[in-house]
Amino acid sequence: MAGLRVLDPGGWRTALPLLDDPSAAVVREAGKTLVENAHRVPTEALAARTAPERSYLQRSHALRVLAEGYRPEAFVEVMRMLDDPHPTLRSRAARAASRRHWLAHDSTPEEAAELLGLLDRHADALTWRAARIREGLVRARGRR
Repeated sequence: MAGLRVLDPGGWRTALPLLDDPSAAVVREAGKTLVENAHRVPTEALAARTAPERSYLQRSHALRVLAEGYRPEAFVEVMRMLDDPHPTLRSRAARAASRRHWLAHDSTPEEAAELLGLLDRHADALTWRAARIREGLVRARGRR
């Protein structure tokens, strides 16, 4: 799998289904490949792997790739991870959502309304960035 990262720049296509492998070692290696290509990996495919019925390892690696992508749709999924049942993943999602890069996030009014609800429930986890995130979301929600 490590050779896949070196030899194949499109290796993320091969690595993505490997996130579903029962072997933790395979999932870790697939995650490394996906992080290196985070901007290419479809958000929908990663979002499916953040569902609570997925393993902790799958959700963890999907979150990591989403957080590295810095795409608007990835921001929505990172914020949704604030509701993850595992406290470590919630904490990592809060750190990822609090990154400065997301402040330029441009969401639809519907997404903004959903994200404001998540922000209301988890503002304490987002610490000092919560106010800045809220400002951007309120502006986005107002665009109708």
